[in-house]
Formats: sequence, C-alpha cells, structure tokens
Amino acid sequence: MRVASFFAGCGGLDFGFKNAGFELDFTNEIEPTFASSYQKLTNHKAIAEDFWNLTNQDINSDIIIGGPPCQSFSLVGKRLTDDPRGKLVKGFLDLILENQPK
Repeated sequence: MRVASFFAGCGGLDFGFKNAGFELDFTNEIEPTFASSYQKLTNHKAIAEDFWNLTNQDINSDIIIGGPPCQSFSLVGKRLTDDPRGKLVKGFLDLILENQPK
C-alpha cells in the first residue's frame, strides 16, 4: 500500500511504515533541513513546501499519515489563540476527508 506523509519531520513515522513494507508515495515537510534528513533516512524525497500550498493536490495514496505541529494547543506550549500552526490540524483533517484514503 502507498503512503502519503505530511509534516514528516526527519521521517520517524515514515521509517516505521517503510520498514513494515509500505511504499512511501508522497512526502511533505516544510523545513528544508528536516526534508534533507528525511531523504537520508528513508531514501525517499520529501517536498519542502508549505502545507497550505499543497492542499488542492490530488493524493492518490492508500494511507495518509502526518504529525501536524501541536505547539499552539499543547499543554506544554504557550497556547496562543492566534498561532497559525493551530489551523494545520484542521487543514490536515480536511485533506484526509477530501482524498478519502483506504
């Protein structure tokens, strides 16, 4: 099964899926340094692009995974109501609902 990954970081979650036999199909990580580390760890390219620039893209993967940032609502964070990262969880959910992966 093919996996699309968002907010991939350096690839810990993806590395586990790859080792379990899944095919890494599409990967997004906004931070170029993390995307470079991701590629070294998984041998798969990550698109270093803002999530919001990718939301209209068709994702034809069987599974969508991701770890959107939690700083805006985490009990450990500052919990700022105007933190734009807080909208990424809803955007990620919308992307999943739009694409209806298996």
